[in-house]
Amino acid sequence: MATKQIHLIAIGGAIMHYLAIDLKKNGYQVTGSDDVIFDPAKSNLEKENLLPKKMGWNAEHIHANLDLIILGMHAKKNNPELQKALDLKIPIQSFPEFVFQQTRDKLRVVVSGSHGKTTITSMIMHMLKEQKIDFDYLVGAKLSGFERMVKISNAPIVVIEGDEYLSSALDRRSKFHWYKPSILLLTGIAWDHMNVFPTFDSYLQTFEKLIADNIDAKVIYFQDDKHLQNMVAKNKNRVKIAYQATHFEPLESGMKIESAVFPIFGDHNAANLSGALEVVNFLGVPKNKALSSMKNYRGASLRLQKIFVSENTLIFRDFAHAPSKVKASVHAVNQHFSSRKFLAVLELHTFSSLDPAFIVQYKDSLDLANEKIVFLDDQALHKKGKSTELHASFLMDIFGQDCQIIKKSSLLKQKVQAFTSSKSVTLLMSSGNFGGINWSH
Repeated sequence: MATKQIHLIAIGGAIMHYLAIDLKKNGYQVTGSDDVIFDPAKSNLEKENLLPKKMGWNAEHIHANLDLIILGMHAKKNNPELQKALDLKIPIQSFPEFVFQQTRDKLRVVVSGSHGKTTITSMIMHMLKEQKIDFDYLVGAKLSGFERMVKISNAPIVVIEGDEYLSSALDRRSKFHWYKPSILLLTGIAWDHMNVFPTFDSYLQTFEKLIADNIDAKVIYFQDDKHLQNMVAKNKNRVKIAYQATHFEPLESGMKIESAVFPIFGDHNAANLSGALEVVNFLGVPKNKALSSMKNYRGASLRLQKIFVSENTLIFRDFAHAPSKVKASVHAVNQHFSSRKFLAVLELHTFSSLDPAFIVQYKDSLDLANEKIVFLDDQALHKKGKSTELHASFLMDIFGQDCQIIKKSSLLKQKVQAFTSSKSVTLLMSSGNFGGINWSH
């Protein structure tokens, strides 16, 4: 049989480009396109000779010999390549549909929820790898010990980070509705993605449907979340297991559990660990072996990741951007580093976080820090049409009158450098890049 030809529209995505690389390694003929590609995707694709020769959408990329189009969420409905693929009746699958079709005969572990998905998925992956259990995976961050963010092979198990965001321009369902879990873990519910879920009720409904549509799945859920309690209680899933945060002693090096120290921080990660332990137990790994595996766990990229350490100063970089994530990360740093002076820096970067109607959800989220900064990148504000809406006085009403509002990346870096004095800890939170600041210099 001839090698399948697959074209990825929006190949430069954080996960899409890893899928392209995985497909090539599995013997497919792969092409792709995008209007803009940043590092590390650009360098990764270039290394594998998959980087488009020219940026932009071009209908000439689409031809009748293609066996499949994989459509990324970044591509709009009027994309010329997509329109030609529709005209030629070439099969089109969204990223999550493709993943499901390739893994439909496997035991599928799906980790979903508003926060903690990447961390729990990474913990499960780490423990399975340490126990030499073969598995495939899809995870939303680069992990220590794993070459890529996607792997699809002949393994009998797949571990999937189940995102609630939309599948594609043609498929307005949440991605996780495709995955049909054998084991479903739910971390907690806190309103996010206001641009596609304009009300909290609409956000709740997509999770309610996930549980209701998978009644044969084993459901593992965080029992302290009232929304999950209600959802799980009214459904007829055969197996329901509630988990709580593992008891621990906070240390500056991590958390001490049962006389062992693990390099993770905060109540939320103690809960994440408990959920991950429940999952791997179903997969045949006893708790003592699973915990032993976690001693050399290094976490997911940008999840309370130490980026600078000196005798007196610590700087953490974190992906936290939604209110619940910001609160959890700030609490974790305060909990483990209470003897240090604490600076919390939050970049408002996403469409939701730049919407005045949503920003109120951040009320008091930075209060545990000694000093706090909210950063807004002027260029990002202009691009998203928010340059005139977010006044400093409004933001200070949300984050506190002692909060500094900064819109210049050069000034932000000066402020952070000035803070790194004796016995300090700084937490940098953003799903963006702080206007391109290089924190290593």
